[in-house]
Parts: sequence; structure tokens; C-alpha cells
Amino acid sequence: MSRNLVRGMLAAAVILVMLGCETTRQPEEVVPAESVVVVPDPIPASPELVVINEAASIGDYEFIELFSLSEAPLVFSDGWVLSDDGKGYEDGDIPFVIPEGTEMAPYGYLLICPFSAEDAKSVLNDKDLPADALCDISFSLGDSDSVTLYYGTMVVDSLSWTSDVNSAGRVEDGFPELSTMLRPTPGRANRPEGIDDDTGILINEICSKGDDYVELINAGTKAFTFQPNSWYLEDARKKRDIMIAGGLRLKPGEVHLIYTGQAADPLKLGSADTVILRHGDDMVDWYAWSEHVESIGRDPDDVGTWTVMAKTPGETNTTAATETE
Repeated sequence: MSRNLVRGMLAAAVILVMLGCETTRQPEEVVPAESVVVVPDPIPASPELVVINEAASIGDYEFIELFSLSEAPLVFSDGWVLSDDGKGYEDGDIPFVIPEGTEMAPYGYLLICPFSAEDAKSVLNDKDLPADALCDISFSLGDSDSVTLYYGTMVVDSLSWTSDVNSAGRVEDGFPELSTMLRPTPGRANRPEGIDDDTGILINEICSKGDDYVELINAGTKAFTFQPNSWYLEDARKKRDIMIAGGLRLKPGEVHLIYTGQAADPLKLGSADTVILRHGDDMVDWYAWSEHVESIGRDPDDVGTWTVMAKTPGETNTTAATETE
């Protein structure tokens, strides 16, 4: 084989290899101009752009959540504070001061965890506190309380409740409708509790003073049997303290009495508290009060009406006046 022929074959091979490399090269991705997200510079937070979105006075930790109504990032200037007594922070209580320069994302959240000086150690050692929450010594949220957002001396927004709340706030982020029955979602979109009102089972009577008890009634037209491991009684903390025994059967109009303080996991009802009847993850019925109730229950002639009444544990409710002590 001649040298020229060998050289020709080698040159052809090199050309083929080069062509192969060219055909396997990935084209550079071209990003359309309209898909590039440009984040605008923050604008000053103003009273019409910030609302109190959610608050909790009981649960894993106390918190207040602010929500931004702005499509641009917000930055807080000096003068933004939160107070928990509704009297105006200038009257002497310790406000929570939002640090100057704090930013909120567009339609985003600012989570604030206030605490009193005496609770500082336990709060700051709480491993459940979100890393992005603002925490500082100020005030502690109570069972019957309010929280107010100020800009200077201007009231920007406020939220109040009459008994401990595991989550209270706006049913939908930023919108005006309020509820004390939300699922706690600090730093995330608000979620109303699911409701299961098809069973006919209701809370019928409550006593939070003395021997605490809760009475259930089958207000439906058919007999009802409780399924195992799915029915619970809770208080405002929304912990599944008392499980209702599976197999319990109630005829229409029949009641079932539960002494909550004598349960395997006692549920002590407070002076400002809530009782929740839950089926799975959904709420079936609930009632809240702001001071101790000796006996409060449903009017036997109008089950939709609650009224103070004589104690009738395990019996049909009566609206007869209670005896004077």
C-alpha cells in the first residue's frame, strides 16, 4: 500500500471524527426574554399593603402572621409595632418592634413570635420555632386578647378573640372574612378547618366548672354507630385528647356523657376554652366560651340555640332556671 494512500485514509478518518463531534454537540439553550423573571426593588411598606393574617395564642408556639398585599417586595421603615392590649402601645405596654429594614416577599408572609420576659428561656429553647421567625421580648398572647398593628400611632389592622385560639385569622390570605377555626399554618397559606356536618352528632351540653363534662346527642333521624379510632374530643389546643370508643351506638335523641377530667388522658376544660368534636381530620361541632360555664347547652326546642341551663348530665336538656347557690 502506498504512502499516499495511507495518508488519504488517515485524513478521511480525521474528517469523519470531526464531523461526528460536530453532530453530537448540544445546541446552546436560548432563554426567551419573556421567561426571565425580574424581581423589582423593594418599596416602602405602607398601611394599605400590610394586614394581620393569622394569630395563635395556644399550640406549639404563639405567633402572629402578617401578609403582604403588594406585588412588589416590601421593606419596613422605622415605626412599625405590634401591641396585644388594644389600648395603644404608647400607654405603657411592651410592644413588638418590627426591625427597620425587614423585608416581605410579594404576597408573602412575615412570621412574628412574641414572648414575655418570664417566658424567654423556654421560648428561645423551643426547637419548633421556625428559623425565619422574628422573636423578641414583648408580650404574650392570652386566652381573651387582641393584637394590633401600628404604623407610628396609626392603627393599621387588629384581630381579637374571646377564648384561646389555635389559629384565628383570615379565611383566605388577605381577604376580610375572619374565623377562629383555621388550621394553624404559620408562614403558609391560611386553611379553614374542614367541616363534616352530615352525621347528626352534636355537642349538647358542656360543664367546665367542677366535674368537667361534655355531652353528645344524636340529633339525626337514624341510629348512629361511632367507628373506631376516628372520633375525638379536643380543647382549644386541638390535641386529640379523648378518643370516643368505637362501637358506641346512639338512637335518635339519645345522649352520651363524657366526664373529660376522668378520661384516660384527662381533658381539663378552662375558663376561656373551646370544645371540638372531630371526625378524622374534620370538625363536626364545636363551642367556645370566655368564662367558666356551670352548664351551657342546646335548647331542646331549638338545637341551633345555646343557652345557660340547669345541669342535666346524661339527661334531656332543660331550659329551667338554675338554682341560686
